[in-house]
Amino acid sequence: MQAGVETVLSCPLRILMLSPQYRPIVGGYERAAERLSAALAARGHCVTVIAERRDKAWPAAEFLEGVSVRRLWCAYLPRLHMPTALISLTLFLLTQGRRFDVWHVHQYGLHASLAVALGRLLHRPVVLKLTSSGGQGVARATAAGRFPSLSAALLRRVTAVVALSRETTGEALAFGIPPERIHHLANGVDTAKFRPQSERERYELKQKLGIGLHRAVIYVGRLSHEKNPDGLLHAWSKARPLLTADWKLVFVGDGPMRGELESTVRANGFEADVLFAGQQSRVEQWMGAADIYVSSSHREGLSNTLLEAMASGLPVVATRVSGVTELVKETDAGLVAEVGNMDQLSRALVMLAGDGLLGAKMGAVGRQVISKSYSIESVAARHEALYLSLINASSALRQSNSSRPTEQLKTAAHLPHPFSVLMFVPQYPYPVVGGLEKQSHELARALAAEGFPVQVVSGRTARGQPCSDVVEGVSVTRISWPRRKLCRFFRAPIDVARALWRRRRSYDVIHLHQHSWVGLYVILLAKLLGKPILTKLPNVGDLGLPGLRKQAFGWLRHAILLQSDGIVAMSAQSLAELDYVRYSRERVLLTPNGIALREMSVRMATEDLSVDACQVVFLGRLSEEKQLDVLLDAWAVVCNDGTHEASLAIWGEGPMEHALKQQCVDLGIDTRVKFAGHVGSAASRLAEMDILVLPSRAEGNSNAILEAMAAGLPIVSTPVGGTPMLVGDLGIHFLFRPGDVHTLSVVLLRLIKDRSLRLRTGMAMRRRAEQHFDIQDVARTYATAYGLLAAGKRDLIGKASNPVVLEGS
Repeated sequence: MQAGVETVLSCPLRILMLSPQYRPIVGGYERAAERLSAALAARGHCVTVIAERRDKAWPAAEFLEGVSVRRLWCAYLPRLHMPTALISLTLFLLTQGRRFDVWHVHQYGLHASLAVALGRLLHRPVVLKLTSSGGQGVARATAAGRFPSLSAALLRRVTAVVALSRETTGEALAFGIPPERIHHLANGVDTAKFRPQSERERYELKQKLGIGLHRAVIYVGRLSHEKNPDGLLHAWSKARPLLTADWKLVFVGDGPMRGELESTVRANGFEADVLFAGQQSRVEQWMGAADIYVSSSHREGLSNTLLEAMASGLPVVATRVSGVTELVKETDAGLVAEVGNMDQLSRALVMLAGDGLLGAKMGAVGRQVISKSYSIESVAARHEALYLSLINASSALRQSNSSRPTEQLKTAAHLPHPFSVLMFVPQYPYPVVGGLEKQSHELARALAAEGFPVQVVSGRTARGQPCSDVVEGVSVTRISWPRRKLCRFFRAPIDVARALWRRRRSYDVIHLHQHSWVGLYVILLAKLLGKPILTKLPNVGDLGLPGLRKQAFGWLRHAILLQSDGIVAMSAQSLAELDYVRYSRERVLLTPNGIALREMSVRMATEDLSVDACQVVFLGRLSEEKQLDVLLDAWAVVCNDGTHEASLAIWGEGPMEHALKQQCVDLGIDTRVKFAGHVGSAASRLAEMDILVLPSRAEGNSNAILEAMAAGLPIVSTPVGGTPMLVGDLGIHFLFRPGDVHTLSVVLLRLIKDRSLRLRTGMAMRRRAEQHFDIQDVARTYATAYGLLAAGKRDLIGKASNPVVLEGS
């Protein structure tokens, strides 16, 4: 199985998730579908979710956590909802279903039957997830729906079934699905997000959430009849007189029974003992503040909240519904009551509330069970293996997505004369030195060093810049670049056209480094001149293709960009965005940014270890997307720890500098933070530091991270863009979610206090940079792609790709 997973990582799958209800609708199977989709996308796969657009206010298309979400039109009205939803789904699957390698259907119903039928027609494997059992199991739900005989016949022909528990497995067998098609795969849980809390953390969360000094029994779920919250209140009324005064029952969730439950609480005088928290987006905080988890459901599939509670280290009291026996009873992670027996449930609550040692032991067992078998990473890996086995891992699929050049590729890249490249970079060093400008210059230098003729056309952005120049061996032509945007809008296209026309015989390929409006004009000029053009996508999300569509005339700019003969993607997310707009994979070059390793100083592990002070550095522009306010909040926590000496240096300039300095004063950390402004030769000075921190909410392939890796520093950053790929398997342990102050402070303190860990990790980063990100190797990848374009073989440039781009798990 493991070998299969490794194959997936080098050949990403195109996975279609069919989930009629998806965000913003929040329920059990919706959350499970969302979690699995995001985990598969993080592992490098191209995941698209199809859902219903029941409200015009919901976007028809968006990009969430690396997943493309398409909401199909339906008339959400009685008698019209199902027919219109099925028509939209049919049209989508018939026109675009072949783009995907496997279809995964979440929840059964007519849409599942339709997907099975069309999957067989289009020769696509279909996976059906059985999300519940008993009264909502596949047999009874199908029998109670429309066209029961036809639906049942189709569902029995599904390629594979995912069963969440032994109960759902038995029901699938009884329904008539052959055992070889049934796969026992559970839901997964984010074990980093849902984790046991220290006593101090639990106390702080209780104060924050209004629980105060009470100990809490927590219920998380919809307040509806199948969840039996009224039965839980009945059990609580019996248990409460036997508990100490500091216990409180907390309902997290909303639903049609809330009013009835609140009336019952008032009628019985329980207002001080019961808290209705309503719908909450940060469920992990409520789990962290609780002491016992309780579930009183009449039926479940495999409860997500049960998994989350166990991951949070809570002892469990639950009714014996699907999955509870094997998860709770057989592992001793909690106590189990029979369905509907609220007396048993009440006695279990009293037992756990009165025995703290037993509860702590059960909570620890539950956490161990979840970490071992139910983490979202391991669940996603098992789904990868299932998908790959269904697709049969044919050699045709592997070859179509192969990342290494073949003999045909090498032959096609060979030209009877050396080809030359013209790069267009709106701003080129120097004096403008940003990430994009650095990378374009490093690549141009490396290509020149390999013997390829390279010239650059750029804007004259500063006074005194010559119109023609040679910068470290690279020929640069600078055109007029007025400071006023309106003047530039009319002047720049004329000068760009003149420059490209005059030099048309001196270059074979155009490389565009930025899809600004001037860059898109370059694409049109390349088409008029008959020159192949390779366009680089420097970023993702709002700064990538999805963001381009939101700009003025976004549809036009988007259409022009897709006319490029080839596009460079630097991360799995960027590839997913291209997949979403149906850009041919054969014309996508996967390659990371590179770094001139031979010019970088390295922090050696033999340095003086008697120095206690740890120097943490941020390198970049002081702008909103870098989220430096989050870093400063975390740094305040680090400073308050008081068990170390550490300083934070902020290298860079930008519009937020004044606000950030004021924040330091407000937090009382201004003496522990140094704003250095623009630092010349920052790359060479990184070897003097100990840790690089980059809390950005958006990145492509960060030059700061590459430079820090080359300098031998550990990286603390967010898992955005290509960052997980850059830092690799070891480095992902030091990544944190954008905006997560707590995790950032914990990771920083861990590295600050452990010098040996810093040095080991830093040396591993240097080795990874040497292995994958040397600029000379990157330049050779580009040279192969240029050769193919110049030879008219644009459909082969995908074969020149570097497979490291798809790493990130």
